[in-house]
Amino acid sequence: MSYVHQDYRGSGHGSPIPIDKTIFRKQVEQLVKTYSVRSLFLQPTAIQVFGNTAIVHYIATITLKSVDGKEATSQTAYTDVFVKQGDKWLIVADNGNELKR
Repeated sequence: MSYVHQDYRGSGHGSPIPIDKTIFRKQVEQLVKTYSVRSLFLQPTAIQVFGNTAIVHYIATITLKSVDGKEATSQTAYTDVFVKQGDKWLIVADNGNELKR
């Protein structure tokens, strides 16, 4: 969470409207209680940098294992927007759309 900007807003996290950092943190905490990450592969598709702002497009392929032992793999196309503060890049906005197989 240290790389998530305080003013973060993101969509595509199971909510029809953008969520803030507090809700995002709660979702991540629930995820790690319910699942373990078996594999994660991030494939960048485009990166643009404009001064202290960067736009990153990528496809995330993740395999999760639930507490009851079931595994599931999904792919999501993401667009993330980062701002540079000092020497650290922070995510300030994102959008993810799951890719259907």
